[in-house]
Amino acid sequence: MTMKRIFTGVLLAFVAVSIGYLIRDGVRGSGDGPVATTGAGEGHVTVVYYFHGTRRCHTCRTIEALTREAVESAYSAELADGAVEIRTVNVDEPENEHFVADYELSMRSVVLVEIVDGVEKRWQRLDDVWQLVDDRDAFVDYIIDNADGFVRRQG
Repeated sequence: MTMKRIFTGVLLAFVAVSIGYLIRDGVRGSGDGPVATTGAGEGHVTVVYYFHGTRRCHTCRTIEALTREAVESAYSAELADGAVEIRTVNVDEPENEHFVADYELSMRSVVLVEIVDGVEKRWQRLDDVWQLVDDRDAFVDYIIDNADGFVRRQG
């Protein structure tokens, strides 16, 4: 009976420490992990995620490049002050698998996320990137048109 209590206590401590690390990483953030709000955009941040897998085709790389081009061209000032962030995340990595459920990902995609005071307020998945990938101008316009509703609300 005593051994069972010791084992239960050790197991509970392990779970508590694991949860503590997850919470800490969520607050601190990393390049591919949960959203971090830092810098001038601390109160209101728009995160533009590009979610991909380990194996990446030419089209997947093009979607990432065009998304980055659109965001960097339209929101350079916001990127510089931290009000907008671009994050590329490999959802095949175990620590990132939760994004599939979080944003209802059925395919690799771009997702816009609005964070206010460290709390996710809303998100939008941009599935049409796959249909627009062969039309650079339409793709860039699609990203900017949708992102404007997230970024411009910050003002």
